[in-house]
Amino acid sequence: MPASLLAPFDLVAGHVVAAIDGRRVLVDTGSPASFGRGDRIQLPGGDHPIASGLLGFTVETAAEHIRKLPGVAPDFDLDVLLGTDLLWGNELLLDFPYRTVRITPASPREGTACCSTRTRFLIEDLVVGGTRAPALLDTGAPISYLATRHTEGFPVSGWARDFFHGGGDFQVPLRVVPALFRGRGVAVGFAEPPVSVWMAMRLLGVQAIVGTDLLEQVGVVSLELVG
Repeated sequence: MPASLLAPFDLVAGHVVAAIDGRRVLVDTGSPASFGRGDRIQLPGGDHPIASGLLGFTVETAAEHIRKLPGVAPDFDLDVLLGTDLLWGNELLLDFPYRTVRITPASPREGTACCSTRTRFLIEDLVVGGTRAPALLDTGAPISYLATRHTEGFPVSGWARDFFHGGGDFQVPLRVVPALFRGRGVAVGFAEPPVSVWMAMRLLGVQAIVGTDLLEQVGVVSLELVG
């Protein structure tokens, strides 16, 4: 089995930007496709081709949106967006305290221990108010989202900025809703999904998106992209 890859990463406005194959790579389990500058990228398991973009969305576009977020340097740039088409078949170990990501080839097997796969997305239950809410685990999302059915009655605790391919840049209200993720309580301000994000959630059949704000609270997170 090929050796694993251990890479440092920066958390740039909630985006996991790792140093992989000599390039700045956005690790995005919410994207079904990889694309960027150059035509190939070296990962465990071999050399893989990448496209220049996805439906008009490029790494230049992604970097432009990220530069608009609070605290991001005006010269911030990306080389590659790494999606689940190339991540599939691996285990990702995200160590937020030490800012490292390990990509290790995993043995193919039927199903997963805690996640289900739908067109190569990671979907896992988030428990809100005693109810299981299917959630997309998205390392490309700096904030977590929750369907309004679960946030009714909770006051707005703040606001956050984000962007979505096809939906542009937007500002969303946050509501702190008690939830359980992998059996542990989490305290995070869930964003109210705008129409563009909600439509994507409905297509995937999920009621929530677990972003890096929630994943960082866990500390060390294993994501098994197998099935």
